[in-house]
Parts: sequence; C-alpha cells; structure tokens
Amino acid sequence: MFESLKHWLEAEHHYNAENSHFEHPEEAKVHVALASLLYHIMDVDHRATPKEKKSFTQILEDEFGLNAKQIDELYQYVGLLKSDLKADLATVEHYLKKTPTVRMDFMAKLNHLIGLDGIQTGELDIFYDAMSALFPEVSVGSNR
Repeated sequence: MFESLKHWLEAEHHYNAENSHFEHPEEAKVHVALASLLYHIMDVDHRATPKEKKSFTQILEDEFGLNAKQIDELYQYVGLLKSDLKADLATVEHYLKKTPTVRMDFMAKLNHLIGLDGIQTGELDIFYDAMSALFPEVSVGSNR
C-alpha cells in the first residue's frame, strides 16, 4: 500500500518550494511521517474534531502544496497505518535537523494543533517527544 501511495504522491504532487520547510518535500516518506505525527495528536482522544482536521489540512497544504483530495487520501492512509511515533519523529527530525528556526516553527504548529480543543496529557506527551527528537540538546519532560 505504501508503494501505491508513494507513486500517487509522485504523480500528483505540486510542490510549492516557497512555503515548505522540508528539504526533500517530494519524498512520500516525509509526507506520511508528518501526517502520521499530526494524526497521532488528533487521535489521542480517539476522534478528530473539525478544527483539528482543518489544521491538519492547512499544515499539509502549507508544507507540501497538497490539494484537498491528496490530503484526504493521506489522512485516510495514516488512519489505517499503525505507525510508530518514534520512527515518524525520526523521519521528521531528519528533514528538519539543519534549520533550528524551522524546527521551532514546526513545534509552534504542533502546539497550535494540540491547543485547538483543550490540551490532553497524551497530546503533551507527543509534544515532549517531538521536542526531544527535534531539540535533543534541550532536556524536556524530565519528570515523566
């Protein structure tokens, strides 16, 4: 299934370099990892609210220039995918590691998504995991 999604993304992708923070936005791996990370946050309470879905859509439009159909299909795909949060974070980190300001912007987007419908402990755990992965030099969540 991943190969068909990868082919679809390569065939229909319209990348907007001006808006993206990722060095290789054409790679399906980073699309899936970012979408999966966002989905993990939205799924903490086992439901995605309209505000969360709108933010998910906006982030993927901004970062990769995906259209509504592509985003919906990617959302459905990551919803079925039983991905590993740590692996998703490692993939995102790989693409953002050279630019600290972009990592901060990315964390701001995660923070925004988390705060849309009230903050839950599981969402904060994901945020702290993301902070630790993207900023290993900063000790986060030492009380956890």
